[in-house]
Amino acid sequence: MVVHRGTSSRRRTIPRDRVSTSENLFQNYFSNHLLYPPSDFRNRFRMWCELFNRIMEQIVPFDDYFKQKPDATGKLGFSPQVKMTVAMCMLAYGTTVDLNDDYLKIAETTSFEVCKRFCHVVNNL
Repeated sequence: MVVHRGTSSRRRTIPRDRVSTSENLFQNYFSNHLLYPPSDFRNRFRMWCELFNRIMEQIVPFDDYFKQKPDATGKLGFSPQVKMTVAMCMLAYGTTVDLNDDYLKIAETTSFEVCKRFCHVVNNL
């Protein structure tokens, strides 16, 4: 009798420091002591920071997915700013999910989910 035990290969887990990523993005563009000037934000995201924040303030209450909350292991997830940045970069520049992983340390599937949910929320606001 042969017993099937499933596949022996498992998905590789890549450790991502979501808190540091969120903090770095915040320090770069959203804090009171910016690392980059507002014009750099405008060039990178093709909008002013104030507009970015207004959009985020509408999206976060509409879909809890955009709130920063702990995962199943208790580790804090990505901030709303990181999730919005992923969506904006994908939509404004057509960036690939690989670039989001390199720059923001966010997985491909998460990038797709963020962009899909962002478009859904904007469509329903």
